[in-house]
Amino acid sequence: MRRTAWAWVLARMVDIDVPLDIAQYAEGQRFVAFFVLDQVQDAGKEGTGKNVAQYLCAMTEPHDGLPYDYDQIRVLHLECQKHRYETAYREHGLKRRTAGNRDE
Repeated sequence: MRRTAWAWVLARMVDIDVPLDIAQYAEGQRFVAFFVLDQVQDAGKEGTGKNVAQYLCAMTEPHDGLPYDYDQIRVLHLECQKHRYETAYREHGLKRRTAGNRDE
């Protein structure tokens, strides 16, 4: 007989391993998820080209008991002239649930 095990975890007890380059842009919000959208080549200050990721980030306020998983998304892209990330798009007030989170 095959056994199936199920478990749950509190989201506030899990820290997402966000790259340090974008973690500073949290602005008091908690990262729920992030995805690499694309990669661009950055010449860098030394002139050596390297591929740098651009990100889609799902974020929420750092409070317990919210009826949703995230309430905003941000697209962070690398500004090649300044060699730093900037917000390319931001949307607030979404109040969405992640795909793996269902009410039974």
